[in-house]
Amino acid sequence: MADVEYNGSILKERMNRFARYVNTLKSETSEKMNLFSANIEIKGHILSVNSVMNTLQHNLDLLIDSVIKLGVLQPQVIPHLP
Repeated sequence: MADVEYNGSILKERMNRFARYVNTLKSETSEKMNLFSANIEIKGHILSVNSVMNTLQHNLDLLIDSVIKLGVLQPQVIPHLP
């Protein structure tokens, strides 16, 4: 009977250790997934800003080209002016 109780206590202790390990693994995985999601979100924002900057650069190039060519604004520039 003592052996059964001893084995039961060992089994209980090991099950508790396993449960703690699974919980730790779950929280670490959740934390890493949150970081991964944040990384994706930040990269999306960077792409958006990059797209806006490229559009602004294109519009600025059109404006500069218009001024260089006899000081006349090209039709593509006029709708973009405030």
